[in-house]
Amino acid sequence: MAVLAADRDETTERIARAFGLEVCHRNDEIREFAMSNSLCAVGSQFLEIATPLDGGSPAGRRLETRGEGGYLVILQTNDIDEARQLAEAAGAAVTIELEHPGARELHLHPKSTAGVALALDWMDPPESWKWAGPDWERAVRADVVLGLAGLTISADEPHSIATRWAEILGTDIEAGPDASTIWLEEGWLRFARRVGGPPALSRLHLTPADPSITDSVWVGACEITTLPGGGPSPRPAQT
Repeated sequence: MAVLAADRDETTERIARAFGLEVCHRNDEIREFAMSNSLCAVGSQFLEIATPLDGGSPAGRRLETRGEGGYLVILQTNDIDEARQLAEAAGAAVTIELEHPGARELHLHPKSTAGVALALDWMDPPESWKWAGPDWERAVRADVVLGLAGLTISADEPHSIATRWAEILGTDIEAGPDASTIWLEEGWLRFARRVGGPPALSRLHLTPADPSITDSVWVGACEITTLPGGGPSPRPAQT
């Protein structure tokens, strides 16, 4: 997951201090996106903090019109070509494609994903995550949090957005009266009801090492938290 912040370093410091994280990689200029970023390793997953370098870039316009907050859902796939076929068959448009040795990334047009940006990534080997630098494992800390449990996307009509994402990802949804869930190989995406405002990536749920220790950090309207609740019920046992 990526959050958009006006001040990369200040926001990174707040998040890292609250959750005992360490920065595994910084990039002061990502030319493809006209932004700088930092990445914190959260178990075997990552939290990205990005800041636009150009007010006229997509990220710069987003920061100007909607302020700081959740910016991008990033999901890893074992087969990027199959993932692309599924997405395009569902009517999603690929706007950016990055390819490096052992790494590929596809960005889907936000209009294809109900206004919440989605990127699909492939790595070889799968655990390498080349965007995080060659030795990101050294930055893993487990004193406060163990990993990313899931994400919440809030919207007026959460079930319709969940259905759209399920079509793109080629998976099923678990529908509830006020929220729908897509279960991933690791974690979940929860689509929750919120009255007013455009669909937004509103909450990042971290798994605490000690459930009795809770904390939250807000980046604009997006909450990064270890607080209990707000997520789906445990996934039913597979039979």
